[in-house]
Amino acid sequence: MPTARASPSTAISAVSDDPNKRISFTSNSAPLTAGSWNGITITANSNATTLRRCDVQYAVNGIIINYTGNSNNVTVEKCKTRYNSNDGLAISGNNYSGATVHPLIKDNTISNNFYGFELYDYAKPTITGNRIENNTNAGIFGDTNCNAKIEYNYITNNGSHGLWFIISCNADVHRNTIKSNGTRGITCAINSNVLACGANTDTTKGRNEIANNSGVGIYASTSSPNFGKDLAAFYGNNWIHDNTSYEAQQASGGYQIHARRCYWNGQQSNVAGTVYTTPVLSSAPSPVGWGRSTNYDPTYLKGFKPGMIAELPPADSHHNTAMRLTVNAGTNGTLAGWTEELKAAINQGLSTGDWSKASEVVAALHRELQEARVPEVDFALVNTYANDLAVAASIRKMLALVLMENDLVASKTSDALTKLTAFTQSNSENAAELLANAGVIHLYRLNDLAATQTILSQLQTMAKNGDPVAVELVEAFNIILPRYQRQQAIIPQRGGLEKPVVASLKTPTLPKVPALAQNYPNPFNPETTIRFHLHERQKVRLVIYDLAGHRVRTLVDGELVAGEQAMTWDGRDHNGKTVASGVYFYELLVGNKVERRKMTLIR
Repeated sequence: MPTARASPSTAISAVSDDPNKRISFTSNSAPLTAGSWNGITITANSNATTLRRCDVQYAVNGIIINYTGNSNNVTVEKCKTRYNSNDGLAISGNNYSGATVHPLIKDNTISNNFYGFELYDYAKPTITGNRIENNTNAGIFGDTNCNAKIEYNYITNNGSHGLWFIISCNADVHRNTIKSNGTRGITCAINSNVLACGANTDTTKGRNEIANNSGVGIYASTSSPNFGKDLAAFYGNNWIHDNTSYEAQQASGGYQIHARRCYWNGQQSNVAGTVYTTPVLSSAPSPVGWGRSTNYDPTYLKGFKPGMIAELPPADSHHNTAMRLTVNAGTNGTLAGWTEELKAAINQGLSTGDWSKASEVVAALHRELQEARVPEVDFALVNTYANDLAVAASIRKMLALVLMENDLVASKTSDALTKLTAFTQSNSENAAELLANAGVIHLYRLNDLAATQTILSQLQTMAKNGDPVAVELVEAFNIILPRYQRQQAIIPQRGGLEKPVVASLKTPTLPKVPALAQNYPNPFNPETTIRFHLHERQKVRLVIYDLAGHRVRTLVDGELVAGEQAMTWDGRDHNGKTVASGVYFYELLVGNKVERRKMTLIR
């Protein structure tokens, strides 16, 4: 028989060890509808918290996992998290979490939510062996220094992106099948340098299949993800093929996608921007794509067989268990020689104009800091180069972020903000991105929403003045801020974690944000996503116009449910013909309210 046990201050366990019996967490309302209760919130410590063979359905967020201090000893295994109005799983990493313990999300089905996963604020889960499918927006959305390990997953038929990373995410992505998603297979934006490769002989690294996505297979903007290099330690062995527009697209000058030693079904020339593809594998690598993780249980895909029903009432009487433990952050080891290697790489760039080596060294240093492995490096030297105008812009930006990260490791938040302010003023070419990092610190470390909104206003001004990075960052904050406001309504506040959560969703608190967001990306080619928010179920009309005011395409004309909406325009008119480069307007009509924004298509 399955069991469900809870202890108020130690651990929570809801476990069925019988493959034929499952535990159901749902609402007692009828009919069952998404968003009718709050879901499960776990604030974890060193006492192991486990959910196994649980079905968590029809909530706002199915499962929320919050770090306490620097630890998060949670396992979610062989569960089904479905039909939730926001996230299947949301994992928050508690600012800088140079931790020893992180959540394990293994062999689950995550489907029919808005986002399958949302990872933010230094979250670092291992997500392995899951089916992540049929979610309205992205399968996995990560923002703000997430270092997740994403491996052996089947990620398919999600409405927009399979994987979507923004703002300094450095996820490891290996042996996944990412196919048939609505807009892109993988998006890396705003300094998100995903690693998807490994040693040539290592069958566990790289080896993703990225195929049949409706737009671009791999898309990067102001990021240089690594899907393979011509080095024995960094072979891609990825299989990238049959994506609708481009197999890979780098949208930003000065950045590149590394995708060497991959197989493309002969389509390696179907790329845009700086994408390094050669040498090319002559045949598909084996093994590739989705695999089975340790102790894989095939019964988790079978139909629901009721065992124990743990029926939860609506959220007004739902209590979550909260726990606290303080773990001192420290180094997990040191790496010698960083100062010498960094200096040599930058000097090579100064003498030859080739900044690739320096980029690799600084990106690796950034990753080590986020992993809490504080290396032996002369940070005074880093500070000097971060202000050196002779150093390439992207390297100066990365050096500034490394210094910011170093201060956050030492819990010197005010020092980090002071540095970012100085670098923003002296490095105009990177001002938007550095400013955004300050906004993220205000939001997640200081919980200062007003300061973050002030920074967003500055970014909006920069975007209106034509800064393309600011345009992307405005879109990023239009995603982050509503999510932050939603979570504040239903999760424990830091510093009061022992108190149970009592929240009511009978009159839900919805984000107070403009209904219509700036499209992303902008400028774009060949397609862009338009997002807007509805406070209730309403009739909506979303129309594209050209500069002369002629209607080009009607994207929506009908009733939609409450919540966040995302619509994609593929740059075609109502007859299916490709339209020319230029400025276009999109107009949202909801009731008697009309909002209009402009966007730029570049062929």
